[in-house]
Amino acid sequence: GPKLKGQIHVLVGDMDTFYLNLAVYRLEEFLTRAKPLADAEFGYGRPMKPHGWQPWTNAELMRIMARHIERHRPRR
Repeated sequence: GPKLKGQIHVLVGDMDTFYLNLAVYRLEEFLTRAKPLADAEFGYGRPMKPHGWQPWTNAELMRIMARHIERHRPRR
């Protein structure tokens, strides 16, 4: 519910090797109608990106994750 708001980020190639993109389409459809809204982010690698696709280099992804952790870490 509310604790997940803005915390779900899903990336998938639109031609996933294991057809996981089909499940991601269903998850996105569900979360856009769920109450309360999850405010989830979905990204699709197009055209025809396979399993393991991501829009960033691994170094960029690590920087994004580090910023997210810093912004959301517990404060005293």
